[in-house]
Amino acid sequence: MSSSGKERVLHRFTGKPDGAFPTGNLVFLNGGLYGTTQAGGTCNWGTVFEITLSGRERVLYSFNCTGLDAIVPTGLVTVHGVLYGTLQQGGTRRHGALYSVTIHGEEHILQSFDGRNGSEPLGSLITVNGALYGTTVGGGYGYGVVYALTAPGRLQVLYRFKGVPDGSMPFAGLAYLNGTLYGTTYMGGSWCRYQYCQQGYGTVFRLSP
Repeated sequence: MSSSGKERVLHRFTGKPDGAFPTGNLVFLNGGLYGTTQAGGTCNWGTVFEITLSGRERVLYSFNCTGLDAIVPTGLVTVHGVLYGTLQQGGTRRHGALYSVTIHGEEHILQSFDGRNGSEPLGSLITVNGALYGTTVGGGYGYGVVYALTAPGRLQVLYRFKGVPDGSMPFAGLAYLNGTLYGTTYMGGSWCRYQYCQQGYGTVFRLSP
């Protein structure tokens, strides 16, 4: 869409073996746009796709049919020409995973969540000083975590949420400003006006990386 409001459809997804249901962000790399779909591809379990600015689309990677690869990919970030993302489910422990994929379609699972170190990563990743930072909705004490991936296979849990009156279920990703991480939790906090909201209305938090 132009800044004046003129819109043009670049690509209409058609489902398997093309992508379907793109829900993550787009990232710009080497003159093209890259994104993910939650369905479609060879096994209908989602794709990473590339699309040119003129609208030529191709499936870069189809998540495989074993279930050990991934289910429900979320958004992407780029680091040194490589795409990184999270998978809400799948991985070797079935709690989700972190993965990388090159622009040539070579995919690698970098870390599988096991529940103790997080479960169901939904928010997009951010990069800070070469490390990847993100959140998971569950895992830890059961209320979600903030984590950092400092190297492939090296995952550090920075914080485990504790529920009311602390935060709970950090759905969204993080922001980084002046050496501090900021984020939100969907539930938790100390304010609850009605009986049905016993888990709280959510919080805004900050955390040192």
